[in-house]
Amino acid sequence: MRTLRTHRRRVPGVSRGCERCHVPGCRSYAGSVICPSCGAPTPDGARFCPSCGHQLQVQVDERRIVTVLFADLVGFTGLSEKRDPEQVKLLVDDCFEALVEDIRSFGGRVDKIVGDAIVALFGAPVAHEDDPERAVRAALQMQGTLRSRAERLGARLQMRIGVNTGEVLVGALRAGGDYTAMGDVVNTASRLQTAAEPGQVLVGPATHAATTDVIEYEPVGSLEVRGRGVAVEAWRALAPLVPPGYGRRATRAPLVGRDGEMGLIGHALESAVVRRRAALVTLIGEAGVGKSRLAGEVARVASDDHGAVVLQGRCVAYGESNAWWPVAEAVRSGVGASLDDPVATVRSRVVDALTSPDAASLEGDELERVTNGLVHLMGLEGPLRGIDPARAREEVTRAVVRFLEPVLEQRPVMMVIADLHWASGPVFELLAALLERLVDSPFLLLTTARPPFRESWAPPDGRHNTLVVNVDPLARDAARDLLDRLLDGRVDSALREELLDRSGGNPLFLEELVALMSSGGGDLRTGGPQAALPDTLRGLVAARLDGLTRGERRALEDAAVYGRQGTVDALVLMAAADRAGHGKRSAEEVTAAVAGLVDKEILVLNERGDWYTFRSDLVREVAYNTLTKVARALRHYGIGEYLERNFTWGTEVSDGIVDGLAHHYGAAAEVVTDLDGVHGIPTDIVERALRWITEGARRSEAGDMHVVSERLFDRAVSLLSTDASPERVAMLLGRARARAELRHLDDARIDAEAARELSLQLEDRRGHAQALLILGSIEEKEGDLDLAVETLREAEDEFTASGDRAGMAEALRQRGLAELFSGDTEAARRTMAAALDAFAALADRRGQAWALQNLAWLAYLEGRPSEADRRIDESVEMFADIGDSGGWGWATGLRGWVRFHQGHWEEADAIGERILVEAQGRGDRWGEGMMVLLTASTRLWSGRAADAVGRAQEALEMFHALGDVDREVQSAAVLGRALVAIGAVGEGFRTLDLAVEMGRGEVGSAATLGPTAVAAAAVSVGDPERALRAVALVSVDDLDPSVVGESDRLVALGLALAQLGRLDDAVEHLQQAATPSMEEAPSGYALSALACASAVAGHVAEVERLCDEVRSAGRATYLDRVTALLALASCRVGACAPDAAEELFDEAAVLADATDDRVAQALVRLARAEAGDAVGRPDRAARSDATRRLAELGIDAGGWRQVYRGAALAAGAATTGAV
Repeated sequence: MRTLRTHRRRVPGVSRGCERCHVPGCRSYAGSVICPSCGAPTPDGARFCPSCGHQLQVQVDERRIVTVLFADLVGFTGLSEKRDPEQVKLLVDDCFEALVEDIRSFGGRVDKIVGDAIVALFGAPVAHEDDPERAVRAALQMQGTLRSRAERLGARLQMRIGVNTGEVLVGALRAGGDYTAMGDVVNTASRLQTAAEPGQVLVGPATHAATTDVIEYEPVGSLEVRGRGVAVEAWRALAPLVPPGYGRRATRAPLVGRDGEMGLIGHALESAVVRRRAALVTLIGEAGVGKSRLAGEVARVASDDHGAVVLQGRCVAYGESNAWWPVAEAVRSGVGASLDDPVATVRSRVVDALTSPDAASLEGDELERVTNGLVHLMGLEGPLRGIDPARAREEVTRAVVRFLEPVLEQRPVMMVIADLHWASGPVFELLAALLERLVDSPFLLLTTARPPFRESWAPPDGRHNTLVVNVDPLARDAARDLLDRLLDGRVDSALREELLDRSGGNPLFLEELVALMSSGGGDLRTGGPQAALPDTLRGLVAARLDGLTRGERRALEDAAVYGRQGTVDALVLMAAADRAGHGKRSAEEVTAAVAGLVDKEILVLNERGDWYTFRSDLVREVAYNTLTKVARALRHYGIGEYLERNFTWGTEVSDGIVDGLAHHYGAAAEVVTDLDGVHGIPTDIVERALRWITEGARRSEAGDMHVVSERLFDRAVSLLSTDASPERVAMLLGRARARAELRHLDDARIDAEAARELSLQLEDRRGHAQALLILGSIEEKEGDLDLAVETLREAEDEFTASGDRAGMAEALRQRGLAELFSGDTEAARRTMAAALDAFAALADRRGQAWALQNLAWLAYLEGRPSEADRRIDESVEMFADIGDSGGWGWATGLRGWVRFHQGHWEEADAIGERILVEAQGRGDRWGEGMMVLLTASTRLWSGRAADAVGRAQEALEMFHALGDVDREVQSAAVLGRALVAIGAVGEGFRTLDLAVEMGRGEVGSAATLGPTAVAAAAVSVGDPERALRAVALVSVDDLDPSVVGESDRLVALGLALAQLGRLDDAVEHLQQAATPSMEEAPSGYALSALACASAVAGHVAEVERLCDEVRSAGRATYLDRVTALLALASCRVGACAPDAAEELFDEAAVLADATDDRVAQALVRLARAEAGDAVGRPDRAARSDATRRLAELGIDAGGWRQVYRGAALAAGAATTGAV
């Protein structure tokens, strides 16, 4: 078979660039190099021809996402029987040339032709954002081409084609050879081809996933592929569903953060309409930045606010031979024709449009002429098909103008042409002519394009207005808003920030990452190359990177290895060292390359210009993943060697240098281990890496940075031999501790058990004790508290036997926590005190600080705030002295809860916000959750229930993920109460019922908090029966009002009884709850509830006293004050003191209306109405307002009606009796 020659034959549907080569994407570049393959001009420094993909510079090996097309020709036997061999060869050559042209026309590259098979690559050496789609379209086109050739030859000539997408290694073999691809993706494509029936195209899972919206498929099922251990899911490609470039556009996200752009474009639109002056608006931005979404919103405004006719079209990169395609599509939509309509139907619809009442009612020859022009515009057969091209262009332009003019006489017209960067000369000429000829009309031409579009088309000057809007990535706050809407707010702050970093504010990137997370496609919190990205997203970014110059690409690769942020000097040093062996570069070259990356919005520089940051982590990840493992390892080793040589000579190496050494040496060591050595990296790299990884892990663990310590311990374990050794035991124990603190309890248990087995083999009693200590901690976190106490006692014995007094003290401390959570507070107090003494005897200040924090926690829960404050002060001071920021954060966070319990809402909220940031920085998920829950609680009880809803929902999600049932119940209780307060009463009670279910079968507060919250919410809406049913689920005997939570249960019970009129029982329970303890005054909740019961009982003087006490109580919430005021106001109504009552009602209204508590606001109006009705002085305005508000809430508030009416009647009776 003869060698295939290079073709530059013009193929229908391919011309989208210069007139020289007619290849998609070709552009003219002044003073540039000419591609030796296709003859197209190329930009200076380009690695590949942007037209044909020909390699312009020496190509290095790369890892790329590529779609491989493997096609095999079948049917030679029948072709050869009756023909001369030379004739057969010529016929087959002709077929292959046509098939190769199909591949090239869709942007593919023929990798090799072997016998009767063709292997083609889409995505290498030049990537496109839609390479899988291009490959499948090319495969279907190839089948059609071959069918046509076979019919003409009268032979049964067919092809089997397999298409598969994934990561491959591309490059040339050292022994000599052409650029090719290697990897399992290629092999699987070949196997898919073998499994296909003649005439079929089979695709693999990744190709199917990337093209399912644009290609029609039928499933084939699992295929057992020879040479592969697992089956491959396959689909048969049937036909395209839409034209190229018309894949599903993400539109589920709202438009956010574009007020500035909308203002500019809105002004241009307004000017075009009001002043009847045509305008050209061009939106320029990278793929996915939101140009189409912005254009769509402008089109909506034009239609809704100005009554404009909106015509839309889109340029395509390939696959369409009609030079005027985007304008034709816009006109086609305007006349109501579809792409599949026959010529006669299209002509009929054009005539209808031209003769409609809104048109100029064209007639005769003019109607025929305009119709012919529009039909020709749409690429259909007609009288203009064979005329001179220049005349045809003029007729088309005239027809479009005549089509639009009568519409513009009556209404504005907005024409949207998307993706103008794919357009060719005829489109530019037609659009320029429309602007010129319609300049005195309310005509807005809005186009979208990607940079550097302005190099492709400079619209001619004219009387029309021109606006260019550069659409940048979203600002951080706007991106955060978009992300919250995409996830309905259900994402914790740490993951939110990670997603924002990775997306760089690109809305499409955000949507893809959210979709990936929702489908379970990877742990996005790991960052870096470990988290799998969708092939479509990697292809999109790779296509952008392939447009960089060689110098920019090398600088980008160095920066990707160095890190998300770094100094420009570091990149200069890397270029000078040239570890990758590509040739050294000067500082000036690197600086220029960085400037280019900034101009192309890939990097951002600080004001001094010496510090870079990747605008999007996704770009960094794709650039990093493109490098081969060897290239990465050499760069990582070079960075590590430089850091070690220059920054480790002092007595104390900084944390930043330790982190850098651990990361870069570790990454290099992993590759060396994986590849059994890398030339240029010394054999002791693993030992070097382990030294710094261990040091980094130790420091991270001491600072409670558990995410970091887990990652470092994990890397150390992977580098160590699996043989039993003290080093392996230590690393497994470290990773187990980190995972236990991160609540990855199953993995932590596996590590602890493995360390335990190894320590027994090594007869290491101390290692065995450490493993038991971790297992006890895991059992405590899982809620198996009795087993935890038993395991921790065993750990104490082992530490004692091994002479490890510090380990024994820590085991005591952790046993005290397990006893505390089990409700055995007496045992917890003794054990924690013993731990504190043991740490003091060892002068272990860190251990003492933790023991003090634990004792403060115990004091807080038992209602001894003074002792809790004292212990916290000691703990905070000790943590600060030793520089333990993690411990300081925990102790300070506990202080926030104490302040909350004391009613200092603002101080508690401020502490919560401060420690939340600190916990996020350490990666302390549990501590972060506790601060989110604290701020939710402070906002609920300071009248900001709407804010509390979001925070409580976030806390609920976090604790659910962590498996902490106690805190999950607590979060659900706060969420339910907040929902009820803002008026979502039904949803609130469903959430509270869920809290009850979550706590069923648990011990301690998890079992009682849910029913208590239901009861409290029920009495808040005046539903005492529901409250009593909830209280019945838990015991109210022997309750201690000083203990956190127990007073609330008594109050809810007493208030429910008061609402039912069972006053004696109500007063008894409420007086118990309102009895002051030795350390603190009663809560405002207890006092206000007792005021209600006393009011219904007619004890007006007692109500006055209690109301005054609530007003001045430090622990009273706004709701406590409103409740007490309404009780006293109702009494004043009954006592015939309307002025005094009015003042009290007004005071209550001011308090309630200053919050977003809709229930409290409704109750203020209800109290006025009920008290007035009770004494025969109805307040119709209050009644109407109360009725409306209660109806909106969906509640009756019968219990409160009883209280307010009863208080007025009782006060009236008392007043009458006194008289």
